[in-house]
Amino acid sequence: MNTITTYEIKDVPLERIIFWLNRNAVHGNKHGNNYKNFTLQDTIACTLITQHNDIIGLSTIMEREYWPYDTYRVLSRYFILPKYRAGYQKHIPMYARTISMLDQQVFFLKRRQAQTSFFTLHAHKPRWCKMLVEYLNGRSKNKWYMEDKLCKVAEGNDDKCYQHVIFTGEKIDWINK
Repeated sequence: MNTITTYEIKDVPLERIIFWLNRNAVHGNKHGNNYKNFTLQDTIACTLITQHNDIIGLSTIMEREYWPYDTYRVLSRYFILPKYRAGYQKHIPMYARTISMLDQQVFFLKRRQAQTSFFTLHAHKPRWCKMLVEYLNGRSKNKWYMEDKLCKVAEGNDDKCYQHVIFTGEKIDWINK
Protein backbone atom coordinates (compact mmCIF):
# COMPACT_ATOMS: atom_id res chain seq x y z
CA MET A 1 0.00 0.00 0.00
CA ASN A 2 1.36 3.40 -1.01
CA THR A 3 1.07 6.42 1.25
CA ILE A 4 1.20 9.86 -0.33
CA THR A 5 2.10 12.77 1.97
CA THR A 6 2.65 16.43 1.13
CA TYR A 7 4.96 18.28 3.52
CA GLU A 8 5.09 22.02 4.09
CA ILE A 9 8.58 23.33 3.37
CA LYS A 10 9.42 23.58 7.08
CA ASP A 11 8.54 19.90 7.63
CA VAL A 12 10.25 18.33 4.60
CA PRO A 13 12.62 15.51 5.66
CA LEU A 14 15.38 16.93 3.48
CA GLU A 15 18.29 14.78 4.69
CA ARG A 16 16.27 11.61 4.12
CA ILE A 17 15.29 12.80 0.62
CA ILE A 18 18.85 13.76 -0.37
CA PHE A 19 20.17 10.39 0.81
CA TRP A 20 17.44 8.58 -1.14
CA LEU A 21 17.97 10.65 -4.30
CA ASN A 22 21.74 10.16 -4.22
CA ARG A 23 21.25 6.40 -4.00
CA ASN A 24 18.49 6.15 -6.58
CA ALA A 25 18.09 9.13 -8.92
CA VAL A 26 21.48 10.73 -9.56
CA HIS A 27 23.32 7.85 -11.22
CA GLY A 28 22.10 5.83 -14.19
CA ASN A 29 19.22 8.22 -14.84
CA LYS A 30 19.11 10.43 -17.94
CA HIS A 31 17.73 13.26 -15.76
CA GLY A 32 20.15 12.62 -12.89
CA ASN A 33 21.44 16.20 -12.90
CA ASN A 34 17.95 17.36 -11.87
CA TYR A 35 18.47 15.58 -8.55
CA LYS A 36 22.18 16.17 -7.99
CA ASN A 37 22.72 18.77 -5.25
CA PHE A 38 18.97 18.74 -4.54
CA THR A 39 17.79 21.85 -2.70
CA LEU A 40 14.46 23.31 -1.76
CA GLN A 41 15.07 26.58 -3.60
CA ASP A 42 11.76 27.79 -5.09
CA THR A 43 10.01 24.84 -3.39
CA ILE A 44 7.01 25.46 -1.17
CA ALA A 45 6.16 21.80 -0.51
CA CYS A 46 7.33 18.27 -1.25
CA THR A 47 5.19 15.19 -1.75
CA LEU A 48 6.55 11.74 -0.96
CA ILE A 49 5.18 8.38 -1.97
CA THR A 50 6.17 5.76 0.58
CA GLN A 51 5.64 2.04 0.87
CA HIS A 52 6.32 0.45 4.27
CA ASN A 53 7.95 3.75 5.30
CA ASP A 54 10.43 3.56 2.37
CA ILE A 55 10.41 6.39 -0.18
CA ILE A 56 9.50 5.16 -3.65
CA GLY A 57 8.76 8.51 -5.29
CA LEU A 58 8.58 12.26 -4.88
CA SER A 59 7.65 15.52 -6.51
CA THR A 60 7.71 19.13 -5.42
CA ILE A 61 5.48 22.19 -5.66
CA MET A 62 7.43 25.17 -6.91
CA GLU A 63 6.92 28.90 -7.13
CA ARG A 64 9.13 31.20 -9.19
CA GLU A 65 9.04 34.93 -9.72
CA TYR A 66 9.24 34.27 -13.46
CA TRP A 67 5.75 32.71 -13.51
CA PRO A 68 2.60 34.80 -13.22
CA TYR A 69 1.63 35.81 -9.70
CA ASP A 70 -0.02 33.11 -7.56
CA THR A 71 0.87 30.37 -10.06
CA TYR A 72 2.51 27.14 -8.87
CA ARG A 73 4.12 24.23 -10.66
CA VAL A 74 3.02 20.81 -9.40
CA LEU A 75 4.65 17.45 -10.11
CA SER A 76 7.98 19.28 -10.35
CA ARG A 77 11.08 17.09 -10.05
CA TYR A 78 8.82 14.05 -10.25
CA PHE A 79 10.74 10.81 -9.76
CA ILE A 80 9.56 7.23 -9.12
CA LEU A 81 11.93 4.35 -8.49
CA PRO A 82 12.26 2.36 -11.74
CA LYS A 83 10.90 -0.86 -10.21
CA TYR A 84 7.65 0.97 -9.35
CA ARG A 85 7.15 2.49 -12.78
CA ALA A 86 4.46 0.91 -14.88
CA GLY A 87 6.06 1.70 -18.20
CA TYR A 88 4.44 3.48 -21.10
CA GLN A 89 0.99 2.31 -22.08
CA LYS A 90 -0.82 4.30 -24.74
CA HIS A 91 -4.25 3.97 -23.13
CA ILE A 92 -3.04 4.96 -19.62
CA PRO A 93 -1.15 8.27 -19.89
CA MET A 94 -0.99 8.80 -16.10
CA TYR A 95 -1.33 6.23 -13.35
CA ALA A 96 -3.66 6.46 -10.34
CA ARG A 97 -0.75 6.97 -7.93
CA THR A 98 0.43 10.03 -9.87
CA ILE A 99 -3.10 11.41 -10.18
CA SER A 100 -3.49 11.02 -6.39
CA MET A 101 -0.22 12.93 -5.90
CA LEU A 102 -1.38 15.61 -8.32
CA ASP A 103 -4.77 15.99 -6.59
CA GLN A 104 -3.11 16.20 -3.18
CA GLN A 105 -0.75 18.94 -4.37
CA VAL A 106 -3.62 20.94 -5.90
CA PHE A 107 -5.62 20.57 -2.67
CA PHE A 108 -2.59 21.82 -0.71
CA LEU A 109 -2.47 24.89 -2.98
CA LYS A 110 -6.23 25.49 -2.82
CA ARG A 111 -5.94 25.70 0.98
CA ARG A 112 -3.49 28.55 0.34
CA GLN A 113 -5.98 30.16 -2.06
CA ALA A 114 -3.66 29.62 -5.03
CA GLN A 115 -4.99 30.91 -8.33
CA THR A 116 -3.43 28.40 -10.74
CA SER A 117 -1.65 25.05 -10.53
CA PHE A 118 0.15 23.71 -13.58
CA PHE A 119 2.54 21.07 -14.80
CA THR A 120 4.42 20.90 -18.05
CA LEU A 121 5.37 18.42 -20.72
CA HIS A 122 8.16 19.23 -23.12
CA ALA A 123 8.69 16.11 -25.16
CA HIS A 124 5.15 15.24 -26.15
CA LYS A 125 2.97 16.10 -29.10
CA PRO A 126 -0.09 18.33 -28.57
CA ARG A 127 -2.45 15.47 -29.48
CA TRP A 128 -1.00 13.31 -26.68
CA CYS A 129 -1.26 16.20 -24.21
CA LYS A 130 -4.93 16.71 -25.12
CA MET A 131 -5.54 13.00 -24.55
CA LEU A 132 -3.87 13.33 -21.12
CA VAL A 133 -6.15 16.25 -20.21
CA GLU A 134 -9.23 14.21 -21.20
CA TYR A 135 -7.91 11.26 -19.20
CA LEU A 136 -7.28 13.45 -16.14
CA ASN A 137 -10.73 15.04 -16.37
CA GLY A 138 -12.25 11.58 -16.08
CA ARG A 139 -10.18 10.62 -13.02
CA SER A 140 -8.88 13.67 -11.17
CA LYS A 141 -10.76 15.69 -8.56
CA ASN A 142 -9.93 18.82 -10.56
CA LYS A 143 -10.85 20.21 -13.98
CA TRP A 144 -7.77 20.38 -16.22
CA TYR A 145 -7.08 22.47 -19.33
CA MET A 146 -4.25 22.72 -21.83
CA GLU A 147 -2.76 25.86 -23.33
CA ASP A 148 -3.10 25.83 -27.13
CA LYS A 149 0.52 26.81 -27.81
CA LEU A 150 3.88 26.09 -26.22
CA CYS A 151 4.41 28.43 -23.26
CA LYS A 152 7.61 29.95 -21.98
CA VAL A 153 8.06 28.49 -18.48
CA ALA A 154 11.76 29.26 -17.92
CA GLU A 155 14.07 32.17 -18.52
CA GLY A 156 16.18 32.04 -21.66
CA ASN A 157 15.57 31.51 -25.36
CA ASP A 158 16.35 27.81 -25.63
CA ASP A 159 13.60 25.58 -27.05
CA LYS A 160 13.49 23.74 -23.69
CA CYS A 161 12.12 26.94 -22.12
CA TYR A 162 8.89 26.44 -24.08
CA GLN A 163 6.66 23.58 -22.98
CA HIS A 164 3.09 22.34 -23.06
CA VAL A 165 1.24 23.68 -20.02
CA ILE A 166 -1.60 21.73 -18.42
CA PHE A 167 -3.35 23.68 -15.68
CA THR A 168 -6.26 23.88 -13.27
CA GLY A 169 -7.67 27.08 -11.83
CA GLU A 170 -7.55 30.48 -13.49
CA LYS A 171 -6.25 30.82 -17.04
CA ILE A 172 -3.14 32.96 -17.11
CA ASP A 173 -1.20 34.83 -19.77
CA TRP A 174 1.96 33.04 -20.81
CA ILE A 175 4.49 34.09 -23.40
CA ASN A 176 3.70 31.77 -26.31
CA LYS A 177 5.89 30.45 -29.07
